[in-house]
Amino acid sequence: MSPSDAASASASPVNYGGAATPVGFREIRYDLCVGSGAALHAEVMADVDSWRLHHESGLLVSANGAASEIVGETIRMRYRPLRRTVPITITTVHCAILWAGEPPEGPGLDLLPGSIDRGFGYEADPRHREEGQEHFLITHEPDGTVWFRLRGFWRPRAPRWSPIYPLTLLGQSYASHGYLRALRRLTQQR
Repeated sequence: MSPSDAASASASPVNYGGAATPVGFREIRYDLCVGSGAALHAEVMADVDSWRLHHESGLLVSANGAASEIVGETIRMRYRPLRRTVPITITTVHCAILWAGEPPEGPGLDLLPGSIDRGFGYEADPRHREEGQEHFLITHEPDGTVWFRLRGFWRPRAPRWSPIYPLTLLGQSYASHGYLRALRRLTQQR
């Protein structure tokens, strides 16, 4: 790792959930209403925690257990959007699991008073050309509505990655929408 990469890695924010997106990062925010009820909340949370959502969206996850069991560990994800027809890996990302279960408090994650929020968050480790975090929340609101909330922020880890960042943004958008498509499919199967 170059000195500029090391300096950039040490400047990475500790946790999302603060008052605002960290300066210099591009924020991602997606919300999907998946239905209602405590049973659905538990089922969707199981899909997220067990990596099923990731697998269904084209990511192959190498983890030693569910996200809730490996906080602090680093996982490897390989992105294969067409894995069923063309087994080509587009990118590999290593991420450290930051938290699981109840999310850290703060406006960045849009926690609502009285809601039951569960999920996990991870951060790209220094091997990746981007730095940032992604958080997966399943919210059961007081009125019974169940929401999937994807939150995160990203930026190039070092200036040398800036020229390809527009392509990375396209990939990030495709992956985020992949989570939403996969969750819709999983919900419809119930």
